[in-house]
Amino acid sequence: MEFIKELYDRMLTQYGRVDWWAPENPDEIIIGAILVQNTNWKNAEKALANLKAKGITKIRDIFEAEADTIAECIIPSGYYNLKTERLMDVADGLFEYDYTKFTVEENRKHLLSLNGIGKETADTIILYAYNMASFVVDNYTTRIMSRVGIVPEEIKYMELKKLIEESIDESVTLYNEFHAFFIMLAQDFCVKTPKCSLCPLKEICETGKAS
Repeated sequence: MEFIKELYDRMLTQYGRVDWWAPENPDEIIIGAILVQNTNWKNAEKALANLKAKGITKIRDIFEAEADTIAECIIPSGYYNLKTERLMDVADGLFEYDYTKFTVEENRKHLLSLNGIGKETADTIILYAYNMASFVVDNYTTRIMSRVGIVPEEIKYMELKKLIEESIDESVTLYNEFHAFFIMLAQDFCVKTPKCSLCPLKEICETGKAS
């Protein structure tokens, strides 16, 4: 879909090249993807820092740690008892799992079978931890795509994911960058009360043109 490519081009002009969420330790992405659920990234980072201080940085470390130790570390992320349970279940399902032996869809199916991993979290892990092409749809993506007038606000996750993936080249770098653009644009311009007059999408956005 040419319109989606134009969205990407305008965001690229606005922000330039970005390399989003690429820590040295891929396991940090998996752990962080659980911790950031129902909170913001600053709180998740505090919890990650507490885990690091205890030497818990890998999925295997989570698997071998005591539940009470994990829970104490991740209090800043909120829902810490629930997230401790989820982290331990995920660690149990992944610490001996070799994702390189499987396709994107096979990995996605396995991740979705684990407690606490939904569609967005699964795609986040595949794209950023596994370095495989699977576009991540989040609330920011849905907000922008509905406001520009391409899709209804209540569009289902998989429908929007398919639409975007069919409109741009299949590429880890491109998916990473486009996802980052949606987040940055939503935080800078497409906020709850949008700042349409300043937005780089204004000329092609239904909401922007009506403002």
